[in-house]
Amino acid sequence: MFSIRFPSKDRDLRAGRLDAVTHAARGVRFMGSAALALAFIARGALDCIYMEMLKPWDIAAGVLLIREAGGTVVDAKEKEFNIMRPNIIGGVTCELVMEIKKLIIDTDLKIMRKRLKRT
Repeated sequence: MFSIRFPSKDRDLRAGRLDAVTHAARGVRFMGSAALALAFIARGALDCIYMEMLKPWDIAAGVLLIREAGGTVVDAKEKEFNIMRPNIIGGVTCELVMEIKKLIIDTDLKIMRKRLKRT
């Protein structure tokens, strides 16, 4: 089970990411709360989460919960996780998190290539 949140104004990017995740996951939930979704991962009720444009106070406790439960949290765009730039992918295993990160990066590249072909 996967939770996703990306308030991107870029409609093509948003639709492409949602389509890619929907095909890769058994189910997708829109939790409405980053803190709740992160707690669900720590508990094992969700497998993975991808969220952008969060505030540090939205995720600080949840990131700690996931890490203490043995899960992984990484930055969706950078190599190093930084609480002050919280665009996150979190999950129950490192392998799952890295698979989702690769899926999102690959999807973004496909969308950008399509845009370049149009111009």
